[in-house]
Amino acid sequence: MAQLMGKLCSDRQLTDYIVFNQGLWKNILFLGPRDAGFVAIVRTAWNVTVEARRNRQRAAAVGMATEVGSALSSPVPST
Repeated sequence: MAQLMGKLCSDRQLTDYIVFNQGLWKNILFLGPRDAGFVAIVRTAWNVTVEARRNRQRAAAVGMATEVGSALSSPVPST
């Protein structure tokens, strides 16, 4: 789920989901519901959005490392 979310959502959408799910999770913790199934669903939603953000950050870091690596291995233009 997190992989698809990271691929299909724009940066703005992913940020909006993170903010919403974080608020939802904080409210759940504050209210202390007794329905374990409900808590599990909200926990899953939070974990998926956080993992999607991590996947996006890892992909960006790998992309930057690849760009730097290819720049370093490119021959220096002669002047």
